[in-house]
Amino acid sequence: MSKIPLTKSKRGKNIATNRATKNTVGKKEEIMEKEKILRFIRKHKEKKHVFPQDEDKMCGKIGILPHKFRRLFPGGLQQAIEEAAG
Repeated sequence: MSKIPLTKSKRGKNIATNRATKNTVGKKEEIMEKEKILRFIRKHKEKKHVFPQDEDKMCGKIGILPHKFRRLFPGGLQQAIEEAAG
């Protein structure tokens, strides 16, 4: 007895649900990354440390890839600082 292959419509539905769950996980991770950056900025402002003016240096300190930072904050470092201030 051989396995019955999934019909095309069934297979499409499975792919669609998988893609949907992947997207939601991506969104959650994105929010976590954003919070991580904002927390870092707030902490630095609080302690009045010398704040890294270069995005790439800051990304290195936080441990986040620069291209991800630019995707989260298209306005750059200034936008991130403004969001952290609230």
